[in-house]
Amino acid sequence: MTTNKRGFETLQDLVIKPGLCTRCGTCVGSCPTTVLEIDQDHLWPWLVPGQTCNLCGLCVSSCPQLGVPFDELNKQVFGQVPASDEPKGVVRGYWVGKAADPELWQRGAAGGIASALSIALLESGWVDGVFHCGKSVEQPWKTVPKLSRTREEVLGNAGSHYSTVPINALLKDLKPHGSERFALVGTGCHIQGLRKLQQAGAKGRRVVITVGLFCGENKSPLATLHLLEEMGITDPAEVISFTHRWPGGGGAQAILRNGERRRVGYNFGANMWRLAPFFTTLGCSICLDYYAELSDISIGDYRKGENVVLSRSRQGMQLIEEGIRHGRLDLRPIEWATDTVRRKTDDFIFQLKQRRACTLLADRKARGLSAPDFGMQEKSVEELWRADANRLLFLFIRRVMAASWARQLAKALPAPWQYWLGALFMGAELGCPWPLAGPEPIKKRIE
Repeated sequence: MTTNKRGFETLQDLVIKPGLCTRCGTCVGSCPTTVLEIDQDHLWPWLVPGQTCNLCGLCVSSCPQLGVPFDELNKQVFGQVPASDEPKGVVRGYWVGKAADPELWQRGAAGGIASALSIALLESGWVDGVFHCGKSVEQPWKTVPKLSRTREEVLGNAGSHYSTVPINALLKDLKPHGSERFALVGTGCHIQGLRKLQQAGAKGRRVVITVGLFCGENKSPLATLHLLEEMGITDPAEVISFTHRWPGGGGAQAILRNGERRRVGYNFGANMWRLAPFFTTLGCSICLDYYAELSDISIGDYRKGENVVLSRSRQGMQLIEEGIRHGRLDLRPIEWATDTVRRKTDDFIFQLKQRRACTLLADRKARGLSAPDFGMQEKSVEELWRADANRLLFLFIRRVMAASWARQLAKALPAPWQYWLGALFMGAELGCPWPLAGPEPIKKRIE
């Protein structure tokens, strides 16, 4: 992907207009003149009317959707390149468990480790603030970027937030030579953008530690509004509390001003799959980084009530060991290669993500369309599909579902049909063993 024009116009032409933007917010956070902002309705970055880009090139050099030099950044961050047979990146240790604090465990996602680490960083003095995603005060159903400086602020935004969110846009308020230190909790695209910004020698270096979240794919903010509609909520202003995943792994839940509780009966994972054809952005679909490879610590779901944790850097390992020693983290080491829970979930979703992203990247390049260069991370498409017919079916479904009329028709399908359409849309093959829960949890039930 060429970047001969070094201003925001480059991003508009090669990333934003083609739909490749992941809405990570790095371009806005990198801008030294703060002439870029996020469109709050659709979360696209834009040039503030009446302002002029000074062509400094920082937004171009830091955008992950213009390519990510994974090997180069791994050397920069960890001092080494991952082994060729290690898809998870540089890893020093694997752990499983939960936050030791019962309140954190109950209010956080899965085991609450991300919240526990954020609070540990703040209370131990490692950092002065944590950038992460959270809930809008005015519109509790909306996911927004947050800067937390206290335990109470972290707790108030704990839990899963399945919506694209421009966390890195908050970096615009950092002073390049200030004394405060920060942590960032985000998905792969947030970490990639930050690492590229740090590589440019800019204010991103004020972020001294990162916590990455496993990410199979994400949804646009419109998906949340769709879930509210399925609950029979026509006025989002009536919602005073919303979560994409209520305790026990259930689906979305909203509490209204009158105290009424509404839920979508199928679980959060089923929602992610069945809504994928309608609300997954192309930018998320071509991302290869499931494990947040460039973060100091990576976190994902394990099984009910627990997280899996990957420690990557020396300071990431130190933070985990201190958390265990001081009673903040209830973690135990595991052997990834022999752990059946991991093989049946994360490894499978990672394979789907690789298949999906590499196929879409190869297709865009073959058609002469703009596409990022992820270097050695990209795999030969032939290696990823058992049958070429499955690859062609995947591309056919992708192109059909790009049409608004097709999405409207598919939205009227029964939930189990939406689930299987979503599975094919996300790169599953016909006849492929499916280790995750099938259509059983997709029984339509609005409570």
